[in-house]
Amino acid sequence: IKKRDFHMTFEEWVEEDLQLLQDSLIIPENNKKQSDSDMRESWDTYLSTVNGGPIGRALYEIQLRQWLEIIPSEQLFVVAYDDWQQQPNIVWSRLLEFLDVPHQPLAMNPNNSIREKDYNVFDEKMRTRLNKILKPFNQRLFTMLGWNAIWE
Repeated sequence: IKKRDFHMTFEEWVEEDLQLLQDSLIIPENNKKQSDSDMRESWDTYLSTVNGGPIGRALYEIQLRQWLEIIPSEQLFVVAYDDWQQQPNIVWSRLLEFLDVPHQPLAMNPNNSIREKDYNVFDEKMRTRLNKILKPFNQRLFTMLGWNAIWE
């Protein structure tokens, strides 16, 4: 990965992003949730230092919460990637219904079809660490969306 004028590994990029998230107090050392206004300020601080690193981009709860401050929830259609991957036609139909547009079949190019990919880019130690860091954010996201928790 090229950053500024030097190269770094993906793991180094993740570590750098985790440090920026900690420095911005988005990921506090004691894992205590901040108030919404403090989190907004921390998020702004983080974004002023980076254009969204690999972990910051995965904090959907913070990003969606900001959208919900200005857009009513009934005007947003949120899709879980796993749902899209496993049942694209059902998700497509729900989207068209949400948009109140006539149903059209989902056109899938065979070369761009949804398929299983190997996303095991982390070793088990890093995966466990990231799961621990992301879990409270994902729990709040699922609560906000009224979705069933997948990690229990």
